[in-house]
Amino acid sequence: TTVYLDMLKGILVELSEKYDIKLNLVGAGKYIIPGVRVENVGWSEAIEVGELHKFDIGVMPMPDNEWTRGKVGCKMLQYMVNAIPAVVSYTPTNAEIIHDGANGFLAYDKKDWINKISILIENLQLRKGMGLKGRQVVEERYSVIANAGTFIKILKDTISS
Repeated sequence: TTVYLDMLKGILVELSEKYDIKLNLVGAGKYIIPGVRVENVGWSEAIEVGELHKFDIGVMPMPDNEWTRGKVGCKMLQYMVNAIPAVVSYTPTNAEIIHDGANGFLAYDKKDWINKISILIENLQLRKGMGLKGRQVVEERYSVIANAGTFIKILKDTISS
């Protein structure tokens, strides 16, 4: 959601002053941040995964409030399943999925966002390893295979009731 992306405008400008970064956005319209290279691509199911594979780092900013505490970060899970290391805002729900520094990064404030994105920009090995650990979490906890027993039980319970 571009409304949440607004939370990173100053951070991305600051990072752009230090690093040659480009913000790739899929389905965000014509989003612009003065001082930051932004590439906007229209969303379609046919190109989504290919566009995600162009990402080096995935970001998912969001405020920690009652509304977002009830959300599961689909963007975060998309990054993770595609082995893209994710830097996401801290919320209790995000912290159930991201183990900070292991399978992604949780950002609590501006300093955290800058430091954690910088670490990933500067360390290709860490990006790759963290991305793979993120994918492993999705496969182990959220995949159809991991949840097959639960799905079967629900179907059986529904049929028998």
